[in-house]
Amino acid sequence: MKVFVYESENSLNSFFRSPEFAIPFLSTNLLSFMGAGVVRNSILLDEDYQIFLPSSWERHIENASSFYFYDGDVKNKLEKHQKREYEVVVLTNLFSLLLLDFFDEDISHLKQNPEKLFSNRGVLGGYLKRGQELGKPEDYDGFKNILELTDSNFLKLNQDLVANLDIESVGVGARSYGRPIILSKDVSEDSTICGPCFIGEEVSIENSYIAPGTVITGVSRIEESRIYSSFLNEVSIFSSRVEDSMVTETRMLNGEISKSLLPSGSVIVGERKV
Repeated sequence: MKVFVYESENSLNSFFRSPEFAIPFLSTNLLSFMGAGVVRNSILLDEDYQIFLPSSWERHIENASSFYFYDGDVKNKLEKHQKREYEVVVLTNLFSLLLLDFFDEDISHLKQNPEKLFSNRGVLGGYLKRGQELGKPEDYDGFKNILELTDSNFLKLNQDLVANLDIESVGVGARSYGRPIILSKDVSEDSTICGPCFIGEEVSIENSYIAPGTVITGVSRIEESRIYSSFLNEVSIFSSRVEDSMVTETRMLNGEISKSLLPSGSVIVGERKV
């Protein structure tokens, strides 16, 4: 089984400075999620597996030796590495996640329909003959609805995950509603925390309102602010309002942002950004 991860340009590359796209509150990332799904499907298919990533990712990945890298020429890699006459080959982007349910209905038909391609949820695959060409996603009608990884759907992904986590919160004196996950003991009594949301261990919150759908991780401090449905990592926010935004390694004072993505190192002072 060969899995080729297809690279697509998006603003999260600069946001995370890494192509793995971390999910901090799960202590993992999308690449690890996807890898687990590849292993599961290879067992189901009774095939060995190899994961090929874009060559530009190699310097960013800690366990690079666990992967193969390619420069966009899938055909040459298949000819070099495909040892069987027929083998399952998959082309996917990272946001298609675990590959858990890909082929859940089609998998039994793959080997009955060699050399044909199947598409589902931004994943293209088939039981391909050695030397058969597998082009780029845009070459196929089935990829017209490919799931691109963007700031908006990554935010939604984190919110969906938070809503389904079963983690016990620590006891805090703040007002809380709707099953928030609070791992920090540094949440003041004059704050309000509304779940589903996630407050990491090193987060400090004072006299603030945290709305549902918010994820705050890393060493972060929120004071006298209102945070709505946002992803915040390693931030210092004072007397500000943040809504439907992704912010990392940023200092913000008397500001207001909405539907924005602020990459690391940003400083917002008395601005309104929509």
